Amino acid sequence: MAAFCKMTNAVCESSNKSWVIIDKCRLRAISRNKTTFNADINILYPVYNIHLRLQLMKKDNGYKPWLFNYTIDGCVFMRQQRHPVFKMFWLILRDFSTINHTCPYQGNQIVKDFYYDPTNLTLPLPTGDYLLLLTWIFDKKPQFAAAVCKMTNAICESRNESWVTIEKCRLRAVSRTKTPLTIEVMVLYPAYQIHVNAQLLKKANGYKPWLVNYTADACAFMRRANHPFIKIIYDLIKEYSTINHTCPYVARQMLKDFIVDPAKLMLPLPNGEYLLLLTWMFNKKPQFVTNVYFTFRD
Repeated sequence: MAAFCKMTNAVCESSNKSWVIIDKCRLRAISRNKTTFNADINILYPVYNIHLRLQLMKKDNGYKPWLFNYTIDGCVFMRQQRHPVFKMFWLILRDFSTINHTCPYQGNQIVKDFYYDPTNLTLPLPTGDYLLLLTWIFDKKPQFAAAVCKMTNAICESRNESWVTIEKCRLRAVSRTKTPLTIEVMVLYPAYQIHVNAQLLKKANGYKPWLVNYTADACAFMRRANHPFIKIIYDLIKEYSTINHTCPYVARQMLKDFIVDPAKLMLPLPNGEYLLLLTWMFNKKPQFVTNVYFTFRD
């Protein structure tokens, strides 16, 4: 059955009517599964410093924090659209909106006849009811608590030792919150067709599927890094890795002294314990796996 996403309600509120006035905020029913959203926001004075906070909640005995709770500099983003998650939402919205230029913003900002096409969403969502909260902040810098992401275990296994052998896969304790990861993999023959399957699991009475279960063409990605979630992982490891060119890959491939910098983790995570499963496939057959356990605390 084809996926669909239907907006069921929209609420817009001004927290400062001396600067922002809500002229319109409403849904219009088009069909049983389609509603369009229209908003007209009047910004009375120029705004040069905009931050945007995004929260995504899922309904479960009330709306609970689910995936996103993140704040970005909106002016910087409109100059350089480098945040993969916000870019995903902006690409969905931009054809319907006047929010299409750099700061400053003034006057009527309009979203017209916006509807949500789930085929444009690169984030797989479980079936359910969601609430997307967007808070627009002018001339105010948000405050953050320091986050910690610590790897606690790493397991690497070859599924075909005639093609791939694992020479090293270990963590090294440096401090209480820092454990660099080193992996050395020997690819015995050239690999021209490589796919990678990424799964992210969260611990809750065992590790359960949580967010990501996605297979990508790694060779195509290395030619054009346009998948937002694979790009998050790649941007974290690229400075530590020999995986930095297009296919084919052969001989020793290394990840050396890798540490996770939470400031570079563009996907906000709820506090907890996680397992990242990566299955590497050559010619569409699994050749080896790299599984990393980690804890995240903000």
